[in-house]
Amino acid sequence: MPKAEKPSATGQSIEELRKRYEMLNEKRIKVEAQRDGALEQLEQIRKAAIDQFKTDDIDGLREKLAALTGQNEELRADYEKSLNEIEKRLEQIESETEPADAAD
Repeated sequence: MPKAEKPSATGQSIEELRKRYEMLNEKRIKVEAQRDGALEQLEQIRKAAIDQFKTDDIDGLREKLAALTGQNEELRADYEKSLNEIEKRLEQIESETEPADAAD
């Protein structure tokens, strides 16, 4: 083994430490790039929330979600009620217009 690659009394050789440093440095660069991408995405989401809901506060957004969910449920219930009424009326019309011999 060349002298530069002999482990020191405390552990790894200089070459092993350089490789380890390079590996850790590559990981650091990747993590920083991921962090920067996540921060950019977060900023875009915040801007979209402000544009659409006038706030990026998480509690404010939760309140708006609850309000919208309530409104959606009211609309769904009204729609279901309307369909039930239509269905009932159609059944009435069908029973009124059945031929007399079909009832026998």
